[in-house]
Amino acid sequence: MFKAKLDIKSFRAIEKTTEAILDQIERRGMKDALMKAATPMVKKTRELATTQTGALKKSIGKKGSTNRAKQSAEVKIGPRKGFRFKGRKPVAYAHLVEFGHVKKTPGGTVKGFVPPKPFMRPAFEAEKANSQKLYAKELGGMIHRHYGRAKTRGRI
Repeated sequence: MFKAKLDIKSFRAIEKTTEAILDQIERRGMKDALMKAATPMVKKTRELATTQTGALKKSIGKKGSTNRAKQSAEVKIGPRKGFRFKGRKPVAYAHLVEFGHVKKTPGGTVKGFVPPKPFMRPAFEAEKANSQKLYAKELGGMIHRHYGRAKTRGRI
């Protein structure tokens, strides 16, 4: 016959450790996994971006952030805000390239329409499935790493 005796302190210690691991995964793991999963999308976006001076293509990057209150992480992909190349700021005109725009003279009369040359939306659609798989793989690895770390430190 096997008898096991557990007290409330043991349960609280396990609960505290589990919360600590989940907190680490929330703060670091999700963001890191998202950043790695966004890399193929950034590459595809750069590949599809049109080039006149090359400024738009070179400005495309990614930025990750976490929100503790919502327990979420996000990655933004697009032209970087402070980027300048050959006197141009791609963040100021990237949306015009993506969606097209009306040409106007300095007097305000309409001269014509510049057709859209989408690069963000096609890159997203092309790499969506690949990025989701990469995110799942990376997040799984993060969970195992944080669990292993907690185990070696004697928290589990």
